[in-house]
Amino acid sequence: MPSLQVCRPRPRRFRWRFRLLRGYGKLLSPPALLGLWVLAAGLSAFLPGVFIGHRVAVAAQIWEDQAHEMGKAVVKAWTQPLPPVAFTRGDEAEVGRWLEGDPLLHALVDPARGDVWLRDGRRLLKAGGAGNEESVRLLGWARQAQGSAQATWIPPSRENPRAVDESVLALSAGRRWQFKVWRPSSPETDLFLGRFMDSAAPFRFAITRYDRNPQAGRQNTESGALPPKSRFFPRVKAPLAYMFPDLSLAFGDPWVAGLWGTKAQADFMEHRVRTWTRMAWSAHAAFVTLLGLACLLHIYISRRDKLRADQLAFLAHSLKTPLTVLKLRCDTVRNANLAKEVQESLLARIGDEVDKLVKIIEAGLEGVRPEARPPVLEVIDAAFFLRLKEQMEPIFAGEGRALELEVEDLAFRASGQALQPALNTLLENALIHGAGATRVRVARRRNLVEILVCDEGPGIPPHKLSALATPGQGGAQAGQGVGIFLLRQMAVHEGWGLRFDSVGTGGFAAVLEIPA
Repeated sequence: MPSLQVCRPRPRRFRWRFRLLRGYGKLLSPPALLGLWVLAAGLSAFLPGVFIGHRVAVAAQIWEDQAHEMGKAVVKAWTQPLPPVAFTRGDEAEVGRWLEGDPLLHALVDPARGDVWLRDGRRLLKAGGAGNEESVRLLGWARQAQGSAQATWIPPSRENPRAVDESVLALSAGRRWQFKVWRPSSPETDLFLGRFMDSAAPFRFAITRYDRNPQAGRQNTESGALPPKSRFFPRVKAPLAYMFPDLSLAFGDPWVAGLWGTKAQADFMEHRVRTWTRMAWSAHAAFVTLLGLACLLHIYISRRDKLRADQLAFLAHSLKTPLTVLKLRCDTVRNANLAKEVQESLLARIGDEVDKLVKIIEAGLEGVRPEARPPVLEVIDAAFFLRLKEQMEPIFAGEGRALELEVEDLAFRASGQALQPALNTLLENALIHGAGATRVRVARRRNLVEILVCDEGPGIPPHKLSALATPGQGGAQAGQGVGIFLLRQMAVHEGWGLRFDSVGTGGFAAVLEIPA
């Protein structure tokens, strides 16, 4: 037998009612809101990366500026000669104190006299004549430097056999030329750099030989120290290694000067990046969550307004049957052949019917008010259904139809203000669209009370059964199915189950399932 489960019963539970906002906006459907929320969440996912990248870029720029200033101080001391001092033997005390002024000073050369003095700790030793290869090379460099008419001069790397291990610089100091030698990681270099940066400094100065092109050396350092740049997100790791081509000019070819961050500075920057990351993504999560809650609240308010509109439509539809009964009684009272006692009895019953109509209207209006409270549950027993039969029997009799009632001796709690219009709607549909006798059967099934309303009419074809829940598509006649659709909305609101069964030519049945 074909069957359509319109909605299922659900257990009663406390329903939260939001009262912060009134229902006002029906422009966006739930799928559209979900799509907008996903779109906003996806687009805003780029913002944390942009924020982190900006903070890292600012911090890295500050670090680079500080490192560059420190590098300029180192290069300035490297390219500045010591004040000339007079000496004869080279082991005078003044010479020892003078040599302490620059650990990188290697030799003094007088190109006019041909004298070459080499450093030996805290003294100067005069080099030999033509047989000393180093003294000959230094003397030749001094004469080339004097011929260049420059205050500082760097020997060509092809003339220095140790060009790949050290950088040599010639400085003009009166009639003599001072030669300084920078050997990376040598004790003299470490002692020289210790004057500018202690163990707590966030960077270390050094020269390195990457390539004969200083810019290429800088690029090589960056490619080795930085992670690959993402296509969508900016780089979020602070670079702590910079090559400075302008500072590299003071050391000659092929040396490149730069500053590197210490491990403590790298750990500090990593901690700051993690902090910025947590802040950015926490803000993004809060934004997405609040936006989602706003969408859910909008959907809830829109559905609440739609439910109230359906309740008003159901109220108007459910008044048709009581008004029909009332009209029938009024027509009966107008019969002049009735005895006075019968007329008075009918008038009293008309008054009762009017009172019931007033209660139905008040209950319906109470349900659609924004500050409405949950409906009051009352005890429904067999007497409730007997009164329903007594009320509807004259209408069925007027159409030549029979109304039968089978009810067990039971009692359950439900909203009578909702159950009465619901049963009126089912009976009215059975009267209009059905045929033969109409039966109402009330029985308990485990934790549910089933109310069956069936007739002996032609039923509904199986392929049209699923259209009952859509207004205007329940059958052949225009408007058929509107009451059933509104009944479904009421059943969903009350937590009832609603099922339709049809056997084609054997009749049509509707079943209300009420949690008991």
